[in-house]
Amino acid sequence: MIVVTLILSIVAWASAKSKLFCDLACAHDYVPVCGSNGQTYDNKCICECRGARIAHKGKC
Repeated sequence: MIVVTLILSIVAWASAKSKLFCDLACAHDYVPVCGSNGQTYDNKCICECRGARIAHKGKC
């Protein structure tokens, strides 16, 4: 049980870390794009940084 909790904590930390990295690495211009996962991102950089491909420009 402790091992599972530890693994889930590490996964959550890595996800939060990558989101923080993208927020710091990308400009904060609001030019929305729709990701291949159906999520709207503020701009192309954030979309690609988080591992999604751009489906189209604009909101999903």
